[in-house]
Amino acid sequence: MLGAGMAWAMAPVLKELPPASDAEDRGARAAEHFNAHPYLAGLAMGAMVRLELDGEAPDVIRRFRDALRGPLGALGDQLFWAAVRPAAILLALALAVGGLPPWAVVAIFLLSYNGPHLIVRGWGVHVGLSLGRQVGDAIARADLAAVARRVVVSGALIMGLLSGALFALAIRPEAGVGGEAWRLALPAALLFLWGWHRGSAIRRWVPWIGVIAVLGLLLLGPPPPAS
Repeated sequence: MLGAGMAWAMAPVLKELPPASDAEDRGARAAEHFNAHPYLAGLAMGAMVRLELDGEAPDVIRRFRDALRGPLGALGDQLFWAAVRPAAILLALALAVGGLPPWAVVAIFLLSYNGPHLIVRGWGVHVGLSLGRQVGDAIARADLAAVARRVVVSGALIMGLLSGALFALAIRPEAGVGGEAWRLALPAALLFLWGWHRGSAIRRWVPWIGVIAVLGLLLLGPPPPAS
C-alpha cells in the first residue's frame, strides 16, 4: 500500500549508500507491503533510513518495519480520522452558522485540517531519522492518544455549540445566521466547563438543564403575527 511511496522517498538516500553485502536490493526491500496511517508513515520511513545508514541487517530492518505498522496505523486513525478531521469540519460549520464569509470558512477549514497533519509528517521524518530504533520512545513521549482525546473533547464542545445555535435558529428563524442564535454560545460554554470540572457528579442535573433550555427557547419564540 504505502511501500512504493516509501521506497520513492527513501531512494535519494539509498542510492548514495555503498553496495549492499547481501544480494537483496535495498529499494525493493523498502517497497515491500507497508500498511499504516499515511500521516505517521514518516516515522517508520525515517527510522528505516537511519537503520540503512547504520548498516543494520536486512532481517532486522524488516522486523522493525513490521513492528511499526500496527501501532502507527491505529494511532493515526485515532488522531486524524476520528479526531482532527471531524473537529475541523465542525469548526467550519460553526463558523458558517456564525456568519463568517464562505471564503474564510473554507480557508480556516483547510488550515485547521492540513496544518496539524503537515506538522506531524515533518516531525515524524525528523524523529525517525534522528532516533532510529528508539523511535518508539518518541511516540510514547508524544502521547498521541491523549492528544486525540483532547481534540475529540474540543470537537464535542463545538458540536454542542453548533447544535444549540441551529436549534435556536429553528425556533427563531428571524434571528438569522450569525444573529441571536449565538446567544447560546456563552451559556453552553459555561455548562461545558462545569461538566468538565465536576464530571459525573452533575449527571442528575443534566435532564433538568435540557428541559429548562427547551422551555427557554420556546418562550423566546417568534411573537404572534400582527393582526
